[in-house]
Order: sequence, then structure tokens, then C-alpha cells
Amino acid sequence: MDPSFENLTSTELDDILRRFYAEVRNSQGELYSKSTFIGIRASINRHLRNPPHNKSISIMENKEFHKSNQMFLAVLKKLKQEGHDKTAHHPPISTNDLQLLHTTGVLSTDTPRSLQRKVWFDVTINFARRGRENLRELRYNCFEFKVAQ
Repeated sequence: MDPSFENLTSTELDDILRRFYAEVRNSQGELYSKSTFIGIRASINRHLRNPPHNKSISIMENKEFHKSNQMFLAVLKKLKQEGHDKTAHHPPISTNDLQLLHTTGVLSTDTPRSLQRKVWFDVTINFARRGRENLRELRYNCFEFKVAQ
């Protein structure tokens, strides 16, 4: 992709993105996973729309990008056909490992450090179902703090 693609017209950018979506590969020369491919597109869009470029266009929504979006959808379809659309999940924490964390005091209210670990662990397990993606969205006002009587 042209390193100065931020200054191209919508038509030129549409053409370059169309070719980019068709040809982009990882360092092993393989197609990216579906989630990575979608993330690349979102990152390019964010790069163009945020400072210092502040473009008012959206490569995902504007009609000027019809050709590149058609190619994007075609590549998504190809990824699905080749099995690259599956998310690789981490295995769940075993019951034994959870017990071990609690019985060893790693996650407890006994020390400030273990309390911090316990709160972080509980918040992550209960509110961050999609990993860091949703964890970043959490703010202080997402919680209600009460004192136990």
C-alpha cells in the first residue's frame, strides 16, 4: 500500500484498497484470520478518520468504496470457505486450577496485593467475556460500590 495513501482521492483509495484486500497476507504468506482481516480494515478507517488526517470519509460505509468493499466481502467469503473464520479460543481454566488460585492465597482478601489480583481476576472473568476488547470499555461508573455491613 502506498505510504502516502492518506492523500489519495476516494476513487484512487478505493482501487488501492481493492487490490490490498485481495493480496494482503501474513509473514508466512498465508491469508489472515477473519478477525485480523476485519481489524486491519477498521484500523485503516480509524487512521484516516482520526488526527492528523481527520478525513470525513468512511472506507466501510461510503458508496465511493463499493469496489473495495465488494472485494473485502469476497475475501471474507474465501476465508470462511478455507476455514480461517474460526476464532481460536484459549482453553477454559480448569476447576482444579481455580481452586488452587483460591486455596494458595493468590486470590484472597488477606493482603493488598492478593486483593488486587482477586478483584482484577473477578472483573476479568465476569465482565470481559470477549477478552481485552470489552475490558477496555469498563469505567468506574460501570460499577456500584457498596460497603458490607
